[in-house]
Amino acid sequence: STLRQQLAGARAELGEEQRLAAVRGAAEQRRERDWAEDAWELQQRARACQDRVAGTELEAKEWSQRAVQEVQEMAARRERELQEQLRDVAHSAERQAHVMHEKDRVIQRMEELLKTQEAALKKERKERSERAKNSATLCDSKAALLEDQVSALKEQLQR
Repeated sequence: STLRQQLAGARAELGEEQRLAAVRGAAEQRRERDWAEDAWELQQRARACQDRVAGTELEAKEWSQRAVQEVQEMAARRERELQEQLRDVAHSAERQAHVMHEKDRVIQRMEELLKTQEAALKKERKERSERAKNSATLCDSKAALLEDQVSALKEQLQR
């Protein structure tokens, strides 16, 4: 009974972990979309800066090029950050998958133990039943023997 409760608890916990992993995965996908939009927006800004530079004087052109370079560096930094975050998310998902696998393995082991325990209890019940039958048979035999002895004694007393 306790193993069954533990098994049910483990199953519920595993279900909750799976639900949380799905929620986290959806949130990560939304973040990745937002990050891609940010990167695209940064690239669009860089292109806009380049277009403006083409029509300006040399000084404005140098200033614009510096701005473009900064934006590109920011985009590159942001892209590296996103890649790091993506690696972290992948690592976290891998750990969660490992934890879920371990929980599945524990549940399977608990199920095996429960089956073993049920088999042992069934065997014990069968042995007790057989002992009770043997005891009843012995009692019946003793009763029959006593009846025979009582009959013999009655016969002797009547003589």
